[in-house]
Amino acid sequence: MKLLKLVPDHTNVDFMRWRNLAVILSTLLTVASLAFTAYRGLNLGVDFVGGQMVRNLRLSGETIAKIFTNKITNWSDPAITKDNNGRKFPDLAITPVVLGYQAWTYWVFRKRIAVKHIPQERLEAPVG
Repeated sequence: MKLLKLVPDHTNVDFMRWRNLAVILSTLLTVASLAFTAYRGLNLGVDFVGGQMVRNLRLSGETIAKIFTNKITNWSDPAITKDNNGRKFPDLAITPVVLGYQAWTYWVFRKRIAVKHIPQERLEAPVG
């Protein structure tokens, strides 16, 4: 029984004939990529399109608890305006995000904010 042959017998490909060209091409591409990186730099950020920069946002524990229990769903809510000394915010929806049960932010939320401002029966289910 003859085995499957992908390359026929007596195949002779002269790879070494192209080695100089391959080394030159690889060197040129490497130098070009390093030069481009040095010129442009690395972009390690995440780009967000649109939006509005908000500085010095203040939220009380009660307001944060209401946001995470979906009692406050919009940035223009009077409780947020009150926490920020009458400062108005745009009429946009709030999207609460919790990283997960092992994340430090979840621990802080559960131990420091939620216990004080959310009824205990609501905490048994995952928050967020």
